[in-house]
Amino acid sequence: MVKTTGVISDLTADSTEMLRQLLVSEMLGEVKKERESNGEELEFIKLSLIASIDKGKTPIKSSKRGQYPLVTTAEIHTTTDHFDFDSESVLIPLVSSTGHGHASIKRLHYASGKFSVGTILACVTPNNIEGYDARFIYEYLSAFKEELIVSKMTGTANVTLTLSDIKEIMIPKITKEEQKRLIEGSAQIDSLVEATRIVDNYENILFKFTKERLFKDLTDNSLSDVHINVQFLISHLDKFSLDVNKLDQLKILVVKLLMSGNSLLNKGTNNVATSKNSSVFSLEELPFQIPDNWKWVHLSEIGKIVGGGTPSTDNPSYFSPIASGIPWVTPADMKSGQISNVSHGRRSLTKEGLSNSGATLIPKGSVLFTSRAPIGNVGIALNDISTNQGFKSLIPADITMNRFIAYYLYAISDWLNEISSGTTFKEISGKKMSNLPFPLPDKKVQDEIVQKVEVTWKILDDLKDASDSLVHYRNRVISAISQRCMPDIYESKVG
Repeated sequence: MVKTTGVISDLTADSTEMLRQLLVSEMLGEVKKERESNGEELEFIKLSLIASIDKGKTPIKSSKRGQYPLVTTAEIHTTTDHFDFDSESVLIPLVSSTGHGHASIKRLHYASGKFSVGTILACVTPNNIEGYDARFIYEYLSAFKEELIVSKMTGTANVTLTLSDIKEIMIPKITKEEQKRLIEGSAQIDSLVEATRIVDNYENILFKFTKERLFKDLTDNSLSDVHINVQFLISHLDKFSLDVNKLDQLKILVVKLLMSGNSLLNKGTNNVATSKNSSVFSLEELPFQIPDNWKWVHLSEIGKIVGGGTPSTDNPSYFSPIASGIPWVTPADMKSGQISNVSHGRRSLTKEGLSNSGATLIPKGSVLFTSRAPIGNVGIALNDISTNQGFKSLIPADITMNRFIAYYLYAISDWLNEISSGTTFKEISGKKMSNLPFPLPDKKVQDEIVQKVEVTWKILDDLKDASDSLVHYRNRVISAISQRCMPDIYESKVG
């Protein structure tokens, strides 16, 4: 059995060609088995005995545009004012697609009706004697063009193929019904290609719509103190267009752009301010630059840093059902790629469990931050809550600052991983957390930044959700059509 595991989980030109090869190989294998079961062999016949083989007649560069297709080596046909053939034919390039002493053919063509052919191609037209279908010949030669055609090309600087070479190609002798089975299978592949092309087109439209939303929602002429370079943001969106899973990086960029006053672009000056306890941050201690009218302070100056703990798991009286106990969360309860709204974890504590855990009851609105395994997941407590020792959370002095704080911590998570320490696993200590630099603008600017971050993140989340749906649909199309055209050999695992 031919195995196709992994071949078509992502449809590319190479995987499509491989799929066609598998289709032809499997079907010819079935024909061969049928012959052998009847004590016969699968025979082959020269192409020259079943088809006429002519050189193209139309000079490509000097031809005049017109109503008839002009087949060239390019994927898309041009037009001309006359036709050379009125038939169903296979068109084979006579020159290498790459040149420079390298034999290569990108594609063959199938044409029907009235058309012209460039002088650097051969036109293969089946006769009516042996009952061969031009579409079958096209599929067979396309599937094995490297072995049957490219291998016959010769030359040093200009690598070419002759009509005599083409005439010697051997074609399997199979019935019209057997040819029809292969042609129908190939049509299914064509349907697959077209369906995925439509999905890819929708994805392009989706990204275009997202860019328009970003321009509309983030570009304004108001007196706002907070602005973002939308064009720079969109240029980064283009970089991620092939992998929406990287949109989390774009979310971080959004926060950094807003909190740096776009200084990521223009390398503006930096205010390395003295905090209330008179300590000074060096540039090496800062994650990015901030506008001149902001200041850097220690994180501990805007709130209280608290840790967590875990009671003995050997004592069942320390734990209670989620609904009736004190909410208790671990890093495993947090989500990455967003600011989580956290009301509870997978387990709750009793009052006795809390008092014997080292955990602290953190008030509603506090900022939860995972300080190990992993570092950098952030949440907002929707109610009073406790955590295990994998957190260094912040109880803000001004609870209305919580979302600004949360977005900042999320944006510097990669930087925090770089400055963390530990042997078994990296961790941010309570001391290091307290001494983290924190950018402090006035409250009005904080609120405007939070509003712009949330608008932008919503657009990016919508993009990811829609793109995920398209990928899911695309994979379903690939799975359905592939199983339909090759049910016995389809073993690919697609989402």
